[in-house]
Amino acid sequence: MFGSSGARGAAYEESSESSNLDLLSKKLAADLRQHVRDLKPHAPFTKEWVTMIESLQYVAGIAAMEERLPKRAGSDSDQTLWDGEELAIRYLLEEGKLNLILRILHIFKVQMNSSDADAIISKMAAENGTEKATMLQYGSLFEQHAGTILRCALSHKEALQTVDMPELSEHIGQVFSHLLGDAEVGSIKDYTGMQEVMVIYYLAAIGQGLEDIPEDRTMLLFCDHNVTSQFVRVLACPVAIYDRDCLLAATKGLNALVESEHFQTHRDAHFTSPKDISALVALEEKFLAELCKDAKFRISVRPLCDLIKRERMKLK
Repeated sequence: MFGSSGARGAAYEESSESSNLDLLSKKLAADLRQHVRDLKPHAPFTKEWVTMIESLQYVAGIAAMEERLPKRAGSDSDQTLWDGEELAIRYLLEEGKLNLILRILHIFKVQMNSSDADAIISKMAAENGTEKATMLQYGSLFEQHAGTILRCALSHKEALQTVDMPELSEHIGQVFSHLLGDAEVGSIKDYTGMQEVMVIYYLAAIGQGLEDIPEDRTMLLFCDHNVTSQFVRVLACPVAIYDRDCLLAATKGLNALVESEHFQTHRDAHFTSPKDISALVALEEKFLAELCKDAKFRISVRPLCDLIKRERMKLK
């Protein structure tokens, strides 16, 4: 009549477990927000910057994990960041940390690519009372975790609308410029997790989200920093820099750029040299023909394939 004591006990245990899970979720959310708040504009290689890498790693780990979670059934492309369950990027925007990470990452990469990088690192190692090799390890961790956060963030239109696009465009352009310099002297290395790889994913995200941001302004910035031209020339480098997944992202990103109204109207502002056209055509033999064996993928990048076909015929 009143139910068994076993049933009541089971119901109590279930309620208690649910309550504990709620408390745990709130604790984890609070920890995540605190780590986001701990991200500060510290200069690269300072003691404060080194300490901050722990929070950066925590946020990057959560962001990457949330990115891999299956999307909720019934969710659509119009869903906002605040409608979903990805807390890391939401907190990052709410706390105003997205452009802070970009700014420090840009400063860091400029330092690492400068001619006096060794002197800077040696000086900071001495000030921190550690070895130069240790500082380089910290630098690698910072670059990877900051890059992961930025890549995860840019997959959301709210982040694309918030990010400092002038600085991001300058950053991408400078990374490509230095990479092309390395390629010319044959000093290409494994860039896994580094900005030389991550900028490909930034461009893919920007291309996918062009409809959500001011296209003309963004493409003008790309012209100012020679992004499209250098993008094509990096992809056409004789040496292999990127793996298949990265090339898939690169192809989708480049397709979005050449399909844009701004490119169609101002192509000469994006491709400023005949070498750019030659590099574009070279992509087919290097990797595009292989990727396009997948008919579905080929259809998805038809504007790029058509452009290459037209330019190849002109070169004959």
